[in-house]
Amino acid sequence: MKDLTPTFATFARTPRQVNTRAKAAMMVATARHYPQIQASQAYYDKKRAQGKKHNQAVRALGRHLIRVIWALAKSGRKYEDRSKTA
Repeated sequence: MKDLTPTFATFARTPRQVNTRAKAAMMVATARHYPQIQASQAYYDKKRAQGKKHNQAVRALGRHLIRVIWALAKSGRKYEDRSKTA
């Protein structure tokens, strides 16, 4: 009888539902974004302090930004950079 135990290789494949080009674009956009926006830099630093590696922290920031963008689109509001003092 054949052993049907899942192996690491079974779970290591990229799912077909992942748009790799969009994922790469989001990683680049996020990596360019966080040094310029103080709130994003603070979120990135918080993730690094939690022991995340650079790519993990950038992915976490990207997911956070997607949630912010989705909330803004849902409510019909525009993005405001509140870190700048007037």
